[in-house]
Amino acid sequence: MSKSQTASRFLLSAFSMIALGWPTVSTANEAQEASSANIEAEESWAIALSGGGLRSSLFMIGALKALDQGNMVSTAPAISSVSGGSYANYWLYSRYLLTNPGDQRFGHYSLSDQEYTQRVCEIVTKGNFVTNTQIGWNWLIRNSVGLYQSAILRTYGNGDTWENGLKLSSFAESASNGEIPNILVNATIAQPRDVTGNDVIVTFTPQGISNGNLGAAQWTNVSEDEFPLYRMVAISGAAVGALKQWMPNPFSAIDSNRLRVWDGGKSENLGAFPLIVGGQKRVVIIDAEHDPNYTFGAYHILKDRLQAEGIDLEIPAIESADGQRLQTSYFSGTAQGESSATKIVYIKMALPETLDDTFAEQTEPNSVGWDDQRRFMQALEDSDPRSKYWDCANLGYAPSDLSSWMAYNTASYADYLNGSDGTATVFNSTGVNFLALDFPQYSTIDQSFYVDQSLAFIGLGYLQTKEFVDQNGS
Repeated sequence: MSKSQTASRFLLSAFSMIALGWPTVSTANEAQEASSANIEAEESWAIALSGGGLRSSLFMIGALKALDQGNMVSTAPAISSVSGGSYANYWLYSRYLLTNPGDQRFGHYSLSDQEYTQRVCEIVTKGNFVTNTQIGWNWLIRNSVGLYQSAILRTYGNGDTWENGLKLSSFAESASNGEIPNILVNATIAQPRDVTGNDVIVTFTPQGISNGNLGAAQWTNVSEDEFPLYRMVAISGAAVGALKQWMPNPFSAIDSNRLRVWDGGKSENLGAFPLIVGGQKRVVIIDAEHDPNYTFGAYHILKDRLQAEGIDLEIPAIESADGQRLQTSYFSGTAQGESSATKIVYIKMALPETLDDTFAEQTEPNSVGWDDQRRFMQALEDSDPRSKYWDCANLGYAPSDLSSWMAYNTASYADYLNGSDGTATVFNSTGVNFLALDFPQYSTIDQSFYVDQSLAFIGLGYLQTKEFVDQNGS
């Protein structure tokens, strides 16, 4: 099947949302070689980006780079996202439409070797996404939504504007033709409250708004002038009640003029549901949810959601997980329906044993990664020496080895936060789950990162996803 045919099939499936199903591969922890043999290098993979706020968006920006190196981004039939994953999705697609002169494949101007270091610089130097002071003040003046949307525009919008916000429908023709992956941004219906089950999952696509049971509406039924992409992303990540937004109700099955919608993670925090139910044959799920005890809560919620559609999700290594340290970066399995199957690869944000040697090598004195980070910070200082600001456009830097640079940044920050100096000890001693700070299970409540924090999460997302890409020959 050609990519164009795959995309067309997906678009039809996304709107009809026919519940298909899918066969089991093996666990990466216990049978990595067998798992690798079951994943064909030439096959395209739909991509699901999980929620997790700022932390997740950074992890995804690293993961997308690794997937791009394996030629898995431009060939993906669809990229579906929730919450923080939607920030990264917005970052990827806004740069494609707003800055791509049309002479390169999808993702080139964000993820290629020529562009990526500058893009990383731009993201990490905007790490003060939303500070706690800003949150408190804007809550008092009832401007939480405005603050949040402004931060998304500034950090991830690549020049997108408040007044003339980028429309999701702008991607419809290219996605339908199979020129770019279809973009899906997921949210949850909060009101009316009698909407329950899988009916609460709302998916925004270039073609319109859809739900498997409630139907679909074209964008001609809902004005995109009042519903630009940055607003959809803000809704997808609206984790607290103050960030809920009202939208016109496009579904005739719901007896209400308006819907109140918010964080897609309130219903399914992996963004994988519409891909699997929509009939994708291969899905790579990237899970950066806050999960300090490694209970895989997002996986079990997805499993329950799919079960209601007659689809059995089975990833053996996750089913047998006992909260211990993960051995590897990813796991393999399937979602099995009545007549067909979806292969699943599940990448879990962690510090797996398989990366120990890589980290140890780069934390040695004067390692390649250490030297690259020293040069990066010097280049930042030199980019605009006349002011206190950094100028990524004048960075004049590229790492001698991307993997080494990423490994140093990740390992050095993990040692700082988790190490013997007790940086995280006070928070972890409270016993309050959402305050846990052991890297990488850093609390989602923090939406303002320093440069070293941002680089650490980008680096980890890259290294863990590269493990999958390298071992499967993509």
